[in-house]
Amino acid sequence: MQPELRRTGAIEIMTNPSRKEELAIGRTLDVEWVAGPKHSAENFGNPGVPVFATPAVVWLLDSLAHQVIVPTLEQDQGTLGTKIDIEHLAATPMGMKVRAQAEVVKIDGKRVLVKVEAHDEVEMIARGTIERYITGSIPRFLERTYAKKKSTHA
Repeated sequence: MQPELRRTGAIEIMTNPSRKEELAIGRTLDVEWVAGPKHSAENFGNPGVPVFATPAVVWLLDSLAHQVIVPTLEQDQGTLGTKIDIEHLAATPMGMKVRAQAEVVKIDGKRVLVKVEAHDEVEMIARGTIERYITGSIPRFLERTYAKKKSTHA
C-alpha cells in the first residue's frame, strides 16, 4: 500500500496505513504552515491585534505533538493531552510561514513527553513540552467521559 497524504485540520501528514511505526525517543515530525486570519489574536477576542494568537500557537504545537505519535498507535488507541508547557516568545504577522517541529524526548509507559518548537520566517516564536497519554481505547475513554453527563441528569 502506498503512503497517503492525510489532512488533520490545517496540518498535512504523510502516513502509511499498512505499517505501524515504532514509538521511540528521537522520533520527529515537521510541518510548515501559514498563519491565517482565523488564527489571529483579533479572532480570539483581542481587537486590533492581527498576529498569530497564543491559543492558536498552542493548538498547532499540541496537534503536532499528537500527530508525531499517531502512526505508532494500534487501532482504537489515541492520545490525550495531560500537560502543556509552552512559551510564546515572539509575535508573527498574519500571512507569514511558520515551521514547527515535534520530537519525542521521553517515554514513560503510556506517557509520552514531546518537545515542540515553532519558528516564523525570522525567529523562534514558541518552544516547550507537551505530555500526551496513550489510551488503549478511545471508545472506552469516551464512554467513561460521557457517563459523567448521565450521572448529572439522574
